[in-house]
Amino acid sequence: MRIAIDATPLMKPAPTGIGRYVRCLVQALAGTAREDEEFILCYRLSRFSRRAHRLPLPGPRFSSRWVQGAFHPRAHVVHGPDGRLFAWGGSAGVSGLRLSCRRLPDGLA
Repeated sequence: MRIAIDATPLMKPAPTGIGRYVRCLVQALAGTAREDEEFILCYRLSRFSRRAHRLPLPGPRFSSRWVQGAFHPRAHVVHGPDGRLFAWGGSAGVSGLRLSCRRLPDGLA
């Protein structure tokens, strides 16, 4: 099974929430991947100027690709951790869920 992950949120000098989630997800998958799984880290071509911040490939089952519009790898599943899903025909999409929490004043919780 080929699983594509939008790793674009990592392309910052100091990744924040979603970027850190993607890094941890990739590290976890590297340690638990089955032999029949292949992972493709996808980076939006619009962020090419930030290419120095791409994640090093953590193992032989990982590859990376630049994506834009119709130019994308073939995948069975596409994961968009920041809520964006690529419109790739024939791929199932999994979107990340953003939760925001605010501390309420005492007595309102």
